[in-house]
Amino acid sequence: MPLRRAAWASGAVVVLAVAWLVATTLLARAQLLRAEARIATIRGGFAGPVDVDTARELRAAQHEARRARTLTVGPVWWAAERLPLVGRDARGIRRITATAEALARTTVPDVLAAKDELLDASGSGNRFDLTVFARVERRLARVERQVAVAHSAITGRAAPLLPAVGSAYRDVGRELAALRRQVRTLADATRVAPAMLGVAGPRRYFVAFQNNAELRATGGLIGSYAIVRADHGVVSLEKVASNAELRSPDRPIIDLGPEYDARYRGFAGDYLWSAVNLTPHYPAVNRIITALYAHQGGGRVDGSVSTDPVALSYLLGVTGPAQLRSGEVVSADNVVALTLRDAYARFAADDSARKQFLTEVARAAFAKVLSPALDRRRLLGALVLAVAEGRLLAASNHPAEQAVLEVTTVGGALDRAGGPFLHVVTQNAGGNKLDYYLHREIRYHAYARRDQQRVVDVEVRLTNGVPAETLPPVVTGRLDAPRGPILPGQSRLYLSVYASRGAELLNAVVDGTAIATESAVEQTHPVFSAYVEVKPRSTTTIVLRFRDPASAGGGWRPTVRPQPLVVNDRVEVRVDN
Repeated sequence: MPLRRAAWASGAVVVLAVAWLVATTLLARAQLLRAEARIATIRGGFAGPVDVDTARELRAAQHEARRARTLTVGPVWWAAERLPLVGRDARGIRRITATAEALARTTVPDVLAAKDELLDASGSGNRFDLTVFARVERRLARVERQVAVAHSAITGRAAPLLPAVGSAYRDVGRELAALRRQVRTLADATRVAPAMLGVAGPRRYFVAFQNNAELRATGGLIGSYAIVRADHGVVSLEKVASNAELRSPDRPIIDLGPEYDARYRGFAGDYLWSAVNLTPHYPAVNRIITALYAHQGGGRVDGSVSTDPVALSYLLGVTGPAQLRSGEVVSADNVVALTLRDAYARFAADDSARKQFLTEVARAAFAKVLSPALDRRRLLGALVLAVAEGRLLAASNHPAEQAVLEVTTVGGALDRAGGPFLHVVTQNAGGNKLDYYLHREIRYHAYARRDQQRVVDVEVRLTNGVPAETLPPVVTGRLDAPRGPILPGQSRLYLSVYASRGAELLNAVVDGTAIATESAVEQTHPVFSAYVEVKPRSTTTIVLRFRDPASAGGGWRPTVRPQPLVVNDRVEVRVDN
């Protein structure tokens, strides 16, 4: 009888111990999820448009990570770690909670401190303290090593027994991978910034102001431009001019290789200023811009930057309105409509006056951005939002710097890394300004057919919202000599859909009717193109179906690269396992 009672007592202890392990595992998992969500929010606010009370979120993340760590210590966990099979999961949970606590306690605060130091480097408008960058680079290098060690400790482990443990591994591993990429990007940018800001001597950059009312792949026709000078951390404006000063040669002056020639030589994309940004691959755009500018006698430039009026509205939202010489005020609320719509009505009879007006707007806005009394954190947030939407791109003609830029979003390179991918590009093929009224909806659906082939359907809905009122001919006219009668305000677009590496087009239809498409490859991506007419105040729907091996993993969400339009796309992604 005593032996039976002892056995029952031992069994009860084991049951309670197992119950305790399961309960504390689930509680720790819940705390980890909350901490992870807060750290992800903080990451979004490192340099981005997310409005985050960083100190509050960090304190909460540290508390939750510490609580998760506390839940996984004690005699029961000590004993569990030494058991066969179960011990592996117990050690794994403790490793995860320890990693999360260190992340919240040390790593994230270090990145925030680096961000603050970088903001302090630009404390006086157009003057940057270049000595700060070396100090921040060293700090970020330490942080990157910490994150790399933590990431290697989490990944590459044997499959756990408990699903909750496996899920925790994946969640924390994913957060560490994202943080590692962000820290590496910030460290790389910090390393090249002094050189790009002229630490070794003056630098000159071509800044293209794109007109989204006449679309090109990277945003729009170059309407005006600036030359910006950086010398030992001091940034100044050398000149601002309209595209009337950009003179095209009568033949190509640069060789971009057979792939580029096959796709763009027929459009004179390598020597006409109006066509330099037909390719969405910004490193190629930069090479053409800098070669053309030097050819026309503008002198050597060290790289280029491209932006648009929507990005300008984000910046003016931080700087406050700019005033023109006439007394007219240009603000975040009116700059897009003023430059892309109203100026065409105001200067309908004088194109030269319109270009001079737009040049003055660019000059006044640039002066505001370089003024000293600015909230640097808000300005950085506006810049990052513009980068995320593809509205701010940059390239350098110095190989070491370009190698860094090219793997970041601001570099604007077509992604060559593989995996599911989608980039929809519409270009104005009518020589007008109707794209101010263009709205796009994009739906991506990946699924497996009955034959087990992985298929992707891409639906693109193009809506021409041009008003019924009479608009200036420069807005609604057609320079492409259309065949047959067209409606006033009818737009013609060159649509290109960039798919995952290895994707094969199965069929394409426009408003239910099958069409033929042009096929090419650009930077490893198959691209399928067709001309599309969109009647005024109506919608045209294009559907393409691909066989897509890149989505074979199931559940992989694609990289959807944006094209900067006046109004951002509405994008819907559905991935069936």
